[in-house]
Amino acid sequence: MFPEEKFSLKEFKQNVVFEDSHRGYAFFIKDFPSHYCAYVRIPEGHPYHKIHYKDEKMNISVHGKLSFSEMLEDEYWIGWDYGHAGDEKRNFELIDIIKDCCSVIMQLFLVQK
Repeated sequence: MFPEEKFSLKEFKQNVVFEDSHRGYAFFIKDFPSHYCAYVRIPEGHPYHKIHYKDEKMNISVHGKLSFSEMLEDEYWIGWDYGHAGDEKRNFELIDIIKDCCSVIMQLFLVQK
């Protein structure tokens, strides 16, 4: 069960520094003052659609583990951050975070097969 919407997708996408799609999965990267966060949309019908990021069924490998899963409007998004102990913003290039997004998308793609 998910709590009621806290943000509209438009509000949630404030501070986006990169947005694209790969293999039909939308993703974006947000820039916070202290760290980046990345998000990937899971389409309806996917086995992980509406599966909470802490659920053992959600088998996704990414930097620092998943830390977000929520419905934003009618779309389900998962995400992770680069703000863990030992992480420093300057240690992450945007291209590396884009590669992480593509890696997550490939994992999602393979699960749906």
